[in-house]
Amino acid sequence: MWLLVTEIIHVVAYLCVGALVYFFWKKYFTIKNYILGFLFTFFIDVDHYIDMLMYDGFSLDIKRFISGEHFRESGKVYIFFHAWEYVLLVFVLFWVFRKSRIAGPLLFIFLGLGVHLIVDIITNNSTFLTYSLFYRILVDFRLDLLY
Repeated sequence: MWLLVTEIIHVVAYLCVGALVYFFWKKYFTIKNYILGFLFTFFIDVDHYIDMLMYDGFSLDIKRFISGEHFRESGKVYIFFHAWEYVLLVFVLFWVFRKSRIAGPLLFIFLGLGVHLIVDIITNNSTFLTYSLFYRILVDFRLDLLY
């Protein structure tokens, strides 16, 4: 149930931030860009399933996936797509290409990823470092050192 609630929060937060872009940076706003950012906001969580696959092997057990038991049992949290490093990279690309056609899509990808990580920090009672891939590597992805 908690996973469903956090997914709803992700969606609402992104929709609000995306709407702000419409009001302040209309030149980057298109429905395609808005949807692209939405997809990044939502599908970043695919890495949760990858974590479960790494621990359990192939499984379609949705109840187990939603429970997140594989994190506690393995003691590891990889979540490779949840990383500020990607957010920074996309922002740098947006800045470099800000006058080109790909600026809009890059801005919305940046917003989708960034909003998702901020919501995760708040809803998971975690820290900025929890969502740094470099930091997770340094602490060997250990759950007890991340949360």
